[in-house]
Amino acid sequence: MKRLVVIFIIILLNVMSYSSDFIPRSEHRAMLEPLGLVVNGAGQSPDAFANYWNVIGENHKPIVYMYYVGLKGVQQCWAMGLKWDLMKYFDNFVIPQIGLSITYDGNPSLHYEDEVAAGLHDGAIYNFLDGLEQLAFPVYLRIGYEFNGLGWNGYQPKTYKQAFIRIVQKIRERDLEIAAVWCSSADGETNFMDYYPGDEFVDW
Repeated sequence: MKRLVVIFIIILLNVMSYSSDFIPRSEHRAMLEPLGLVVNGAGQSPDAFANYWNVIGENHKPIVYMYYVGLKGVQQCWAMGLKWDLMKYFDNFVIPQIGLSITYDGNPSLHYEDEVAAGLHDGAIYNFLDGLEQLAFPVYLRIGYEFNGLGWNGYQPKTYKQAFIRIVQKIRERDLEIAAVWCSSADGETNFMDYYPGDEFVDW
C-alpha cells in the first residue's frame, strides 16, 4: 500500500511540474471568432429561433442562426428567404450558421461527396456561393455537417476530405467572409481524424 502511495505522489509531482508550464488559451484568432465573448445560437427552424429569441434575456439573445441547404440542385436565389429571416433581427446582427449537406439525410446510400470531389457539382457550388454573396452576411459554414454520421450521411473519409477542400477552395477564390467549420456528431463513428481535411482548410 505504501509503495502505491509513493508511486501516486511521484506521478502527481510530475503532473504538477508539467502543469506549471501550461498557459490557458481562450482565443485562437480563427476566422469570425468573437474575441473576448461567448456567443450562443439556436435552430432548427425560423419558428424555433424566434421562440428562443422571445424567451431569452435581453443581454443573452442568440446571434447564431441555424439554417440548412442541400448542395445538389441548389439555385442562385436560394438565400433570399434566409436573408428575409435574418433581417428581422438586423438591429442585433444575427449571423447564419449554415449546414451544407452533400448527401440526403437519412439515406446514407445517396451520399454524393465523391461527385463533389470530382468536380461534378461545381455549378451547384457556384450557385451556392452566388447566394452567399447576395446574402451579404458573414457565415459559419458547416460543410458536410456530422461528417462521421456514417449511418445517416454515408460520407467516406477520403472523398469527404476532397469535397471539403474543393468547396473551401471555391470559397477562397471569391474572398468571402465565410468560416469553414468541420463538424462531427457525438453519435457518429469515432475515427474523426480520418475525415480531417487539414489545418489549411478548416477554420473551426
